[in-house]
Amino acid sequence: MKKLFVILGLAASVIVTIAALAAVLLPHYLDPNDYKDEIAQLVKKETGRDITFKGDIALSLFPWLGVELGPVALSNAPGFGAEPFVEAERTAIKVKLLPLLNRDVRVKYVDVDGLSLRLARNGKGVSNWADLAGGSAAGSTDTGQTTPNATAQQTSSGGLPVETLAVGGISIRNAQLAWDDQMTDQHYRLSGMHLATGPLAPGRPFDFTFETSAASKAPALSGNVRLAANAEVSPDFMRHTLKNASLDVAVTGDDIPGGQIEAALAANIMIDLNAGNISLESLNFRTAELDVSGSVEVKHFDAEPEIATNLAVREFNPRALMRLLDIEEPQTADPTVLQKAAMTFTATATSDSVDVSKLDLVVDDTAITGFARVKDFAKPQIAFDLAANALDVNRYLPPASDKDAEAEPDTTPPATPEKKDDSLRDMLKTMKVDGRVKVESLNVHKLHLQNMEVRIKALDGLWRINPFTANVFDGQITSDLTADLTAKATRSTLKTGIRNVSLGSALRNFTGEDYVTGTTNLDLDLAAIGEDWPSVSRTLNGNASVSLRDGVFKGFQIIPEPVRAAAISNDPHHRAEKIEKQQPFDALTASLSVRNGVISTGDTRLSAPHLSGEGAGTLDLSNNWLDYRTTVSITALPRIPFTVKGPVTDPEFSLDKTAFLKETAIGIVNTPLDVGKKAIGIGEDVGKKALDIGEDVGKGTIDIGKDVIQGIGKGIQGIFGGKKKTDE
Repeated sequence: MKKLFVILGLAASVIVTIAALAAVLLPHYLDPNDYKDEIAQLVKKETGRDITFKGDIALSLFPWLGVELGPVALSNAPGFGAEPFVEAERTAIKVKLLPLLNRDVRVKYVDVDGLSLRLARNGKGVSNWADLAGGSAAGSTDTGQTTPNATAQQTSSGGLPVETLAVGGISIRNAQLAWDDQMTDQHYRLSGMHLATGPLAPGRPFDFTFETSAASKAPALSGNVRLAANAEVSPDFMRHTLKNASLDVAVTGDDIPGGQIEAALAANIMIDLNAGNISLESLNFRTAELDVSGSVEVKHFDAEPEIATNLAVREFNPRALMRLLDIEEPQTADPTVLQKAAMTFTATATSDSVDVSKLDLVVDDTAITGFARVKDFAKPQIAFDLAANALDVNRYLPPASDKDAEAEPDTTPPATPEKKDDSLRDMLKTMKVDGRVKVESLNVHKLHLQNMEVRIKALDGLWRINPFTANVFDGQITSDLTADLTAKATRSTLKTGIRNVSLGSALRNFTGEDYVTGTTNLDLDLAAIGEDWPSVSRTLNGNASVSLRDGVFKGFQIIPEPVRAAAISNDPHHRAEKIEKQQPFDALTASLSVRNGVISTGDTRLSAPHLSGEGAGTLDLSNNWLDYRTTVSITALPRIPFTVKGPVTDPEFSLDKTAFLKETAIGIVNTPLDVGKKAIGIGEDVGKKALDIGEDVGKGTIDIGKDVIQGIGKGIQGIFGGKKKTDE
């Protein structure tokens, strides 16, 4: 823009110089038209260009020294075509004569009609104004860059030799400006330009309006621009103020989304070239889909820019804005999301930092408030404190048809593992983070959290999330997670406490069925090394404890089928058949130890009415293998031992017949034969049954055990999946 003003100044200087020459010759020659040739020769001598007068030159003397030119044209530089460099249909200027003696320039008006200026640069970088600017059109190149020092020198050495300057007004009509750059293949044209100002004087405000049509070849765009403001320029031309400025732009073109865009900007604009500052107050920017108001300030724009904003974006439709900007809309599970958004924020930014000190953002049904800042993008220092009322992430995920479609089995052999990319880990090691997030209600997949709070800190490669708290399934979860990135492999710890969580609600939410109900408490204290599951599963160590109280196992009862059948046969109303099978329990507890990825327990205990159980076993995480043995005790029945063994996702449940028969025999042998008076008369039959289990007893007890295991197997299989194997 600065270069454009210089060029326009040069063009205007040529025309004004012609007028001044005519005014100087006036006292000696009555008709300046008789001396057009002399004027042309002088211009040729000074510029090397040809000037052509196609109309008359008119002069006036007192009290205003006036010059009016008809059509006039200045030729182009050699090699830039036959069209004139600059031409005008009419030029008129009047200057008050007597104040000139005191170097007081008072211009009544400057009136230019039909001005055309053609700027060009050839493929070698040579411009068609270099010779007029003191260079050579044949050998000088223009880089289009002007240094601040050069500008300052031009201002100090090339200032007007006047004490004061005042202009009654400037009117430029039907002007054209063309820029043809063969070096960069840029081609722009402004046409139908109109500029009108009120009285001008340094340090005094004036009104102006400017409008034009614009077009470019690459990209192929065309449009209209209108600018109006009340302007003020300081006497040293270093401070500029535009009050009530309004800029309206309408652009059409194939590369514009929708083929057309209209925008309007209104603001009070202040430019301080000494300090390098620009500020826009009372800002309002509008498009068809966006309405932004507030203020923007840019400091040190000529060195290290600092931007400060205080903006409000009125409610808009994000999807409509994406379409306007030709941005692909995301496909979401809920197609109605991203149709409402609004925000206000106060922020500052530099080339190496962003600080949003106040944020109020609304997207659909989610309201977010807080602050966030980042310093030093190379080694980020991040701080934030954000709070949201409700966020349903599921609505913004890809549609189910896109993410849940069954994929064809991948039969290709595994590729050679690529070298691990540590760039992200290296960046995390350099980050400094202190942040907090609060969400009143959060839905992620099938997990529903309320009153969630997360605090994240990181310094020198040590990361910690503490606390992570949330209400979930009528209970609460609290966690403390650390990660040490300073070692070769990441070392992580996890301490978690789950209190009073409804297991039935959780299972019903995740699986659709509450196969087990009860109040769950869980404590974890774990540590591991690595950044992927194979590494973690081999190095996991720690302890845990779990308790499940006052619940039921649904879908089965640990009652032998013959007993249940007898109950049904003695129930004429068939109420037993109508009652859902379920096994109530008082408590299920276990303590766990984890050593190198193997979870072991030796004190699993189950207590229930007329039922108890205990078990022990291991779970190998790295090999996904379960080996668990338990014994169930039922009132009036022998103790029933069984095993659960195999892959975690498909284990087998089997009765330990040898142990079961042993428990049965022990129970019978230890049964007191002297049970009082009621025992008298049993005689030898009881003794015989006690000492000789026999085939019927053995078969019966095994059948009882199988019935129990079948019930347990069905129940656990319903919860976790797996096979029953009760015939061993």
